[in-house]
Amino acid sequence: MIPRIKNNFIRPSGTGPTWKFDLDPLPKKFDNYFVEACNAAEEIYDLKEGKLHVMYSGGVDSEHALAVFLHMGMDVTPVIVKLLPDYNNHDIDYALKFCEKKNIRPQVIEIDFKKFLESGKFEEVNNIIKTNGYARATTCYALGQIDGSIVCGEGDPHISKEPTTEIWYFNDVEHAYSMNTYMEHKGIDGTIFFNGYT
Repeated sequence: MIPRIKNNFIRPSGTGPTWKFDLDPLPKKFDNYFVEACNAAEEIYDLKEGKLHVMYSGGVDSEHALAVFLHMGMDVTPVIVKLLPDYNNHDIDYALKFCEKKNIRPQVIEIDFKKFLESGKFEEVNNIIKTNGYARATTCYALGQIDGSIVCGEGDPHISKEPTTEIWYFNDVEHAYSMNTYMEHKGIDGTIFFNGYT
């Protein structure tokens, strides 16, 4: 089973106004971001249960995650969520062209968005993830349709320097954990936090 985050180095708790996270100190020694991502890919791949799927929206975060696994020569299946009738065609076209260029066959999960809303599935998923974003809800629903382990390209470190004090801060937001909440609730193996796994 793949840990959600390596060594549980970040621990969110609470919700709404009580939401917070605790963060372990940064390691004293680490490589550059790409090398760390390759190391994370090896660890995750060794711990997968069944086939490893990488959620691929066509955006930079998910493409980075997919590209690292491909760079490592690992057998992964990209998963593309297509919202019908034509809600995310621009992203889908880009994602499909990327897969074609890399000679990999993605799994495409089609979701009729109107039916998703009218059937009550949208509300059902949002009651679990505690956010109302349609993109996260539809992605979560798709996660439940996949057999095997799953990786998402969330978790890219949000760091910023406060200009007056020159102090670096690590920022995070509650809704970034919504898909993780869904995976835990449904017992789905994998991590959404590939880009910040270590």
